[in-house]
Amino acid sequence: MKERVQKTLGAQFGLRWMLWLLFAVTCMIGLIACSYAYQQRRSALLQELDLRLQRVASEYENLVDDFWSLYISVFSHQEDMLFFYRYFDQPSTEPLASEEKVELRPRIGLPQEMGYLSEAFFQAIEWAVREAERLGMQVILYDEGMYPSGSVCGQVVAANPAFASRGIDWVPQPEEGDQVLAATPEGVLVSRFTRGTIRSIHFGEDDGEPGAPPSTDLLNPDAVDLFIRLTHEAYYRRLKPWFGGTIIAFFTDEPSIMGRDPRTPFAWTPGLEKEFTAAGGVLADLAALFRGERCPVRLPRRSSLLVFACGAADWEALPLQPRVLWLEPAAFRLVEQRPEAVQKVYEAECVLPPDASNWDSIRLPVQAEEMCELTVNGQDAGAAFWSPCSFELAGLARPGANRLRLTVTGSLANRYGVRPVPYGLGVKETF
Repeated sequence: MKERVQKTLGAQFGLRWMLWLLFAVTCMIGLIACSYAYQQRRSALLQELDLRLQRVASEYENLVDDFWSLYISVFSHQEDMLFFYRYFDQPSTEPLASEEKVELRPRIGLPQEMGYLSEAFFQAIEWAVREAERLGMQVILYDEGMYPSGSVCGQVVAANPAFASRGIDWVPQPEEGDQVLAATPEGVLVSRFTRGTIRSIHFGEDDGEPGAPPSTDLLNPDAVDLFIRLTHEAYYRRLKPWFGGTIIAFFTDEPSIMGRDPRTPFAWTPGLEKEFTAAGGVLADLAALFRGERCPVRLPRRSSLLVFACGAADWEALPLQPRVLWLEPAAFRLVEQRPEAVQKVYEAECVLPPDASNWDSIRLPVQAEEMCELTVNGQDAGAAFWSPCSFELAGLARPGANRLRLTVTGSLANRYGVRPVPYGLGVKETF
């Protein structure tokens, strides 16, 4: 009897042990399976994300590569719709790559009765988008009437005058409307409206003209929100069916915090003084920006300057400034004109000094409008827009004589517009 009980207990113990072992093995297998499935799913997601990132990078690269391949001011007068149809509806066995994308950019010269973002304006834009869809083209929308972006042709400031661009200045006495930031024995630091403007779409609304719209304080989040609501959201409401398909992007053109021709030297926005002092700054110290001997910094147009301060050790650790050899403008001569393509071709010889290879950078200045493409000894030196511009010759040019070939492309408005747009070598900015 005792032996039978012992055998029974032993069998039960052995069975329990086997069950526990089986359970542990099952859990282990489950954990391994879950880990494997997790790793597989994680790998698949990462591969999918990588493919998406590669696709985005490829699309962005393509967009950047041929964004300016078609530069056309589609709506600058009442006959533009007819031109758009005739130009892009021509039968062709090999359509040009430059015709795959079109930017719908309002330019100066629109009729006064066609207000920016008005019903008449959107009728024209929608018609162009429908035609682009029919022709298999992609559309890039332009988010301002001329430029700089952010003003909605003055509608932002019209909705709230406090949203006009602001800057700081150091003056003997404040004017009405100025915000006094700090007073010093030599003068008063004030925040004031810059009276900066943008270029607009009607004659009489350009730089220095009475109708030029006021620019927007783009440092003010509320002002920017209003700009987006008035422009981007208005476009989306009107053209929603084409977004993500025919419409691939918005183009924001040269945002300017103070606007064009501002009366203040530095940008500002209400509330910045609180952030400045909270970070330990003393507003009166900003007067140092204006004191002492004037030492203007001259920069190429459409360039910027970054000013910073650091300790002596960090300063010594900074990389050396590249040595730049600036060449004299080349004596280009006109060798070919291509009216159908709105192009002019120039050639010149450029002689570099014997020590040219010792310089880190060799820059050739060019004064031409609107798009310039340069080859050096038959090698592509890139493209540049608007004047003045410059090209990098290091690695392409050699000491001694070098052959330069400059192709300048103008606005297609010269083919259909009511008023020619000058282009070519020696032409200053026209838009």
